[in-house]
Amino acid sequence: MPTISFHYDKSLIARIVDAAEDETLHVTLTLGAAGGLQAAEPVVPHGPLAPLMNAGLLPAGTVLALRRPGTDWAGSAVVTPRGKLLVEGRETPFPSPSTAATAVTGNMVNGWTVWHTPDGRTLEDLRHEAGAD
Repeated sequence: MPTISFHYDKSLIARIVDAAEDETLHVTLTLGAAGGLQAAEPVVPHGPLAPLMNAGLLPAGTVLALRRPGTDWAGSAVVTPRGKLLVEGRETPFPSPSTAATAVTGNMVNGWTVWHTPDGRTLEDLRHEAGAD
């Protein structure tokens, strides 16, 4: 009996979760070809993270870690293709870094300073780099 394996990356899952309730997603499966799963239409980021994404500093699928020295706050989020943050353990993406950070910490928090990229930079660092501050 043949075996079917599905290989996908986090950005595909983030795109599916980020879809509007009335949006139809078309996924193409091509047997025997690498990269057979494809989104039907390109997605354009909107919102506060869009300038960082458009500058190539924050690609969709980037996993961010929430850290603040002196606290026990911990969390992770994936950047969706639309520029939202999908927080680990939550079903609905958050539209801004601060609302995502507040959901994790339970406190009003400046998300630009507590979310870190895999290389340790904050979103605020990226914003300065992009000249979007």
